[in-house]
Amino acid sequence: MLATLRRIYYAIIIAGAMIFTTWILGNLTHEFFLRLGLVDYPGQALQYTTPDPANLTRALTFLIVDLVVVVPVGVLHWWLFRRDMVQDPEVRTGPVRQAFLSFLLAGYGLLIIFALMSTVSGIGNDAAVQEAVAIPLAVAVAGILTLAALLAENFSVRDPLHEESAILQSIFSYIAQWILTVTLVVSIQQLIQTTLQAVILPVHNCAVQFGPYSQCTSLPAIPGALLSLIIALLGWVTFYLWTRGQQNRGLWLANTVILTAISSITLTIFLVFAARFATDLLSGNAQAIFPGSLLSTPPLNTSGLKDYSITYNSYPFIGPVFAGAVVLAYSLMQQWRRPLPEGKAGRQLALVTLTLPFMIVFFIGAADFLGQTLLTLAGRGVSTDSWNGAYMFLLGGVPWVWLWPIFARQSNPHHSSVVLPRRVYVLISVILGLGAAVISLAIGLYITLANVLNIPVDSTGDSARIAFGVTLATGAGAVYYIAVLVRDSRILHQQHVTSPQVGGDAAPAPPHEVPTLERVLSDLVGGALTIEQAAWYLRQHPEVR
Repeated sequence: MLATLRRIYYAIIIAGAMIFTTWILGNLTHEFFLRLGLVDYPGQALQYTTPDPANLTRALTFLIVDLVVVVPVGVLHWWLFRRDMVQDPEVRTGPVRQAFLSFLLAGYGLLIIFALMSTVSGIGNDAAVQEAVAIPLAVAVAGILTLAALLAENFSVRDPLHEESAILQSIFSYIAQWILTVTLVVSIQQLIQTTLQAVILPVHNCAVQFGPYSQCTSLPAIPGALLSLIIALLGWVTFYLWTRGQQNRGLWLANTVILTAISSITLTIFLVFAARFATDLLSGNAQAIFPGSLLSTPPLNTSGLKDYSITYNSYPFIGPVFAGAVVLAYSLMQQWRRPLPEGKAGRQLALVTLTLPFMIVFFIGAADFLGQTLLTLAGRGVSTDSWNGAYMFLLGGVPWVWLWPIFARQSNPHHSSVVLPRRVYVLISVILGLGAAVISLAIGLYITLANVLNIPVDSTGDSARIAFGVTLATGAGAVYYIAVLVRDSRILHQQHVTSPQVGGDAAPAPPHEVPTLERVLSDLVGGALTIEQAAWYLRQHPEVR
């Protein structure tokens, strides 16, 4: 135990020294880049910032401090760690060393990817500033130097990893892969939106200005967006290859669930934006006419600033539908090539992840709709834009109305022995619904009492009516799911009372009278039986072979 704590201490000091040295190298490289003029894009003039001579002096001072203090301390602890590896060969493939290396490899890999993406993102954009290019480029160079040292240390040991070490390595790689999946979704969205604006701006013949550096004479930076996407994709492929041979069932299930969640959230965003676009068109909003409504950058107001309140010029829904579909297709392809572990439980957990974002959006829309309805009943004027804002969330959450019955049938405790995903989903729904209902009710009552007592909070009472709308919508959802929770608990209790006893604990009745060995194993793998239930069946039927 003490030896493990000592090695953890070594790893923390070494990691801190490497991170500090990377920062020092990045700062110094940044100053050299500015002075050598190495950060101009080919054929593109950047806004130049005159370097401050004092900054270079400070960078060199930091480097001296790093070489005199930080580097020797880091090297000393690295030597002590290597000495432990010589004395105890188990340390070479143990979890402490692997957690240390995997964390830094994943962290520096992400740092380099994001730095390179930031470096190329300004290509083709007249707004690019030299300082904004020099900083991420310097970080990327310093990160690559540190990553090379980490890779050399990682590959210096060829022995097979312990099971715990392999799992730790895969966890950090999966986390990086999930982060880059989100980055890919955003990059795909940006590339599609940038391309749309490059096509639509000439169509509008400069009727709308999009900032001082993106006028009709300058198209958006498509090359930069494309290169950013390629860098993110290459990084994702690298981490995918790192985890390709991972066989851990829990990590595989977590990967599938998170990919499903990313695609579900992305598709929810698409439906919300698309619904707003459709409702604006149906309500006769002339500003929503295609193609101007597909532009993601809001126009300038009278002060020359971007007016983000003009939502009808911000419908970037083409990118999310494509990006979400790509991630969902990849997740389904992975499930087809390698079925989810835990059988029914795995499928239901993925379905929970797909359903939950749509449910949240639906009840946001329902709360907004009821709030606007209460305002209308009170004689307050409600604009068409406000109604469309409620409709867009209601329509964006419509898939929940279809997905929840499917999930409810598959996880019905009358017919399924797998209840955990359903219980998790219902409990989350109850907690969210009750929390929102109680908080909004408290806010509504406070505003109402304040008006009665002539306390200046909201003399119109509109905020209270909106809060009560939230209470009605979320309270109704909470009551419904509480009823589902109580019904499920009653069914499970009845099954517990009437089922055969296994060592004093209740066990569900077998799905068939005399199971074959193949059937028992199939049900066990598919999630229809637990290990205890399968053992009980085999003890009750010794003739099964």
